[in-house]
Amino acid sequence: RCGSMQLGEWSSTVAQQTHRYVRPQENGNKLDTRWMSLTDGAGKVGTLIVPLLGDGGGIPARTPAQSYSRGLPALSLQCHHFDLEDFDCEENTNVPRVRHGGELRERLFTTICVDGAQAGIGGVDSWGSLPLMHYRLTLKSPIRWAFAIQPFGARNINKLPSLLEKSRKEQEKKQMELHRSAEATRLSSPTREFSPEDAAG
Repeated sequence: RCGSMQLGEWSSTVAQQTHRYVRPQENGNKLDTRWMSLTDGAGKVGTLIVPLLGDGGGIPARTPAQSYSRGLPALSLQCHHFDLEDFDCEENTNVPRVRHGGELRERLFTTICVDGAQAGIGGVDSWGSLPLMHYRLTLKSPIRWAFAIQPFGARNINKLPSLLEKSRKEQEKKQMELHRSAEATRLSSPTREFSPEDAAG
């Protein structure tokens, strides 16, 4: 579904982000998100969340062509008027903390969840099996992600594009620093030439 959706700018309430499944479970996640802002009712004061490093927040791309984020930093984001534990089971059990979606009670706070990667769901045989192999997360390579949180007020509400651009530039700067550091490490690492003696030994 992510691959078939149009890229756009969407607006809604936090309350509308939660889907009350009959059995409460994780929900409302938005893959491939470039930024998210949470504001007051007038949209004048709020908080901006901007991914600085990430590949969409889904299954990490194996090649640049497979990147969901099309070269731009993007992550999985969701927000709720619930604690995320409200959607989960009791620790080390299969017993849900809240047994029915109708029993969920909104909290007096907003929870934000930022994911660097998320596995696909099962369901190919009525939920009895794990997701297909190419939709699972593995530990074969590290998953790197980063994000910035920027509060804003009525005075700089019109400066959000510049805040986003600032975050992009910070991300580019960090990428360059990481590249220089990796290159310096590579150049300073001791090397050893291969010789016929090695083959003979």
